Formats: sequence, structure tokens, C-alpha cells
Amino acid sequence: MTKTTPEVEQIKRAEAWLNAQFFERREIIHGLFLALIARLHIVLLGPPGAAKTALAEAFARVVTLQYWSTLLTRFSTPEELFGPLSLKALEQDSYRRIGAGRLPDAQIALIDEVFKGNSAILNTMLPVMNERVWFNDGQRLPLPLQLLIGASNEMPESEELNALWDRFALRYEVNYIQDPQSWDQWMTTIADPTSVQNIAPVTVDAGVIGHLQSLVDHVDARPVIPTLGALKNALAQEGMELSDRRWGVTVRLIRAEAVLNGRDQATADDVRAVVGALWDTPDQRTTVTRAVLGLVAPNELDALSIRDDAHELLRAVAEASSDEERLKKAGEAGAGLKRLHNDAMRLLNGAQKAGHTTNVIQEIADEIYERQANVLLEALEIDRGGAK
Repeated sequence: MTKTTPEVEQIKRAEAWLNAQFFERREIIHGLFLALIARLHIVLLGPPGAAKTALAEAFARVVTLQYWSTLLTRFSTPEELFGPLSLKALEQDSYRRIGAGRLPDAQIALIDEVFKGNSAILNTMLPVMNERVWFNDGQRLPLPLQLLIGASNEMPESEELNALWDRFALRYEVNYIQDPQSWDQWMTTIADPTSVQNIAPVTVDAGVIGHLQSLVDHVDARPVIPTLGALKNALAQEGMELSDRRWGVTVRLIRAEAVLNGRDQATADDVRAVVGALWDTPDQRTTVTRAVLGLVAPNELDALSIRDDAHELLRAVAEASSDEERLKKAGEAGAGLKRLHNDAMRLLNGAQKAGHTTNVIQEIADEIYERQANVLLEALEIDRGGAK
């Protein structure tokens, strides 16, 4: 049964606030909350300057948890993560580290260039991620770590990194902003002194996080086992065989997604949470997305295709080399967007009748409607300007 609670509403408001700052990051932002509630870890892959660090910092502020970050290189040492050795302890032949202000104090940690660390760093990271413990002078000590966020400009390049890569339950690619209108809106928020960037962020109480985490283990995920079996078969037909460990992780992600949807029993809609967990190489991500949505939300898969078609029409307008060509492309885009909006609304009605989640389809329909209005206004302005 779906039930909207004050805790779930806090999460939704926080996601909306972050989406107002970070354009084209909706899936990643939801993934950060999903990983935190599931008490799993996440890695962000993308080029320099794609705001991976800024997003992690903003997320930590929103969830009001103690944040710490570091940048790894092949010369990094365990001291950078766990603190220097205590000189007083050394006088007593003790190798005790002073972890204050480092990873041992962090509730959310960002490890930038996480795959650049040497073997000494990697060996210390695995118990941190697996068991949330660290070793100090032979003592096995618990960590307050709720979420470890890895960031990297590239995929891991050596086999010795496979164990670390496998510990990241969710994996997302972070690209530069692609859509011209999203880019314009983003630049406007930077230029406008009254923009959301200068407004105090929505925050989520730490107690809310703890409460939602406590609900995960009580979600009944048995109803989605047949769907997962069908997904396993679909991926196997594409040549993708996943480990038992990774399939086990999917169940926890589905439970956390159910919690964020206000449910105590998982449904097929919650299975979409596994898209970020089932690929090993970026080229597999589209295969996984299509397999998942084909099983649980075929209308949504069609809606994503409609959105891609809409973006192509708008890109043609943006890339026009003259006012005359721009006017022509704007007219074509207006007609094309009207048709695509009608298609999206048909999908929305079908999803509603089937009882599926319709948030994504509704957003796509609304976006296309808004873009259609904007492109027609642009065409009118060009025409008034006297295109030759």
C-alpha cells in the first residue's frame, strides 16, 4: 500500500530543491537519496567540470550529515584518509592514528578520483565500504559512515580495482548539460543574484534519514521476485551475466525505493531503482534501462524516446545558421512538438489506467508543452524582426 508520510515528503522537497540547482541530474539526485536510505555506496563517473563534487557537497548540506572529502592520487597514503600517527602513542610503541576531522568522523564521504589510489589505499577502503569499520593500532573500530560517494573521470583500468568497483552498488554517468534550454536556465541561475543558488537549501532532518533507513529491512520484496527473474533472463539474452552479490544488492535497492514511495511492500514500479546497479560498462546502461522499463513501465520507455525526438527538434533550431533557417526550423519544431505532446499524453493516460507510476511521463509531457510554447514565441520574434 502506498502512503505519503511527512518523512517521504521531506525527501521529495529536498530532491526538488537540488533539481532546481543541478540541471539534468534528476536520476543521479534520486540515486544519492536511494543509496543513503539503503546504506549502500554510489560512484559518479564523468569528465572534469561536470559538478560531481558540487553535487555531493550540496547533497550533504541538504541531509545535514557530517561531510568530508579527499582527492586521491597514486601517491596518496592512508594518513590522508585516516589521519596521522599520534606522536605520543609512538613513544609507547603504539601505531595509533588521530582520525579526527578525517574519514573516521565522516557520515558522508566523497573520495574524488577514487580509482587513482594505490594498493595500500585500496586495501584500507574495502573494510570501510563492506563493514563500515577501520583498524587503528590493531583495533577494529566502527565508523559513523552512512554513505561513501566515489567520483572519477574514468572507469577503473586495472583488475585490482574490480573489488572496489563492485562495492559501489549504484553507478551513474555525469555528463555536461546537453539540452540547450537547460543550459540557458542553468546560466540564468548563475547570473541572477536572486536565484535558488542564493536561497537557503531545503534540509532533511537527520532523524528522518534514520527512520527511513530503519524501514528498509521491513519491506516485503517477495512480490517482485518474478520480475527480477524475468529481468535476469532478459539480460542473459543480451550476454550479461551478473554475480549473485549484485542481484542481492538489487533487493535492498528495491526495498529502499519502496520506502521512498511510502510503501511497505515492493511493487514492479520499485524495480526501476536497479537500473544504476546492473551495468559494468557504460555501453551496457542503455541495455539495462530498456530491459527494466520494458518489464515494469513500457509506457515510460516510449516516453523517453519521445523526449529524445523533442530534443532533436529543438537542437535543430539552436543550430540554425541564419534567421531564415531558424524561422523554418522553429516552425517545424512547433508542429513536431505538438504531435509529440499528443503522443506523450496518450502514454500518460495509458499508464494511469494501468496503475503505473506516471511522474516521469507527466514531466516529459509538461516539458514538451512548455518547449512548444517557447519555440513558437521565438518564431514570432524572428518573424517580427523581418527574417529574409
